[in-house]
Amino acid sequence: MNRMHTNKPPRNTEHLRSQITQRAHALYEQRGRQEGFAMQDWLQAEQELLRASEGRPEKKFFVRRAG
Repeated sequence: MNRMHTNKPPRNTEHLRSQITQRAHALYEQRGRQEGFAMQDWLQAEQELLRASEGRPEKKFFVRRAG
C-alpha cells in the first residue's frame, strides 16, 4: 500500500491542542489576564488534560513569584 506523507498532525492531536489552548486561556483569565505566564499556563493545562485522559488525579502546582 502506498501512503502519502503529510505534515498534518493526527486529528486527536489537533483536538488535544485545542483543549490545551482553551484551558491555558482559562488559567490566564483566572489570574486576571496577567501577562508573562503563557508557558506556565500552557504546561499546566497540558499536564491537567493528559492526567485526566489517563484517569489520574490532577496535581496542583504553585509557583512563587520573586520579589
